Amino acid sequence: MVRSFEEISKILKEALSMNAARANALTLIIFAMINCETVNLSKLSKHLKTDVKQESSYKRLQRFMKEVTFKPMELARALLAFAGVEADEKLKLILDRTNWKFGESYINILCLSVVTPNGNFPLFLEHARR
Repeated sequence: MVRSFEEISKILKEALSMNAARANALTLIIFAMINCETVNLSKLSKHLKTDVKQESSYKRLQRFMKEVTFKPMELARALLAFAGVEADEKLKLILDRTNWKFGESYINILCLSVVTPNGNFPLFLEHARR
């Protein structure tokens, strides 16, 4: 299911309770991450489809990452919207826990996923290390 820039921006605006400018910026970041296959801000700034200098794009990305925070429930809502799950639709959830020892550290991960016709999507991850 391919979505346009406008569709993605609208989903993000509604699900994450953000203004249109922030939703557009996040959509630009998502498209840049897909195009350059990295989350490195310096590299992403070269792939933002804007009419400003690369240095200005880099500063914009830095400000966005510093100022914008997401609530876990809102992120889950956005993921469900992208998966095509309606707000009032009943969900089938998977709760999975894995635990193993890596060297001297014990790693414990708890994951809550939702089952959709398009695949399973993780909604929340909790990572504990002792």
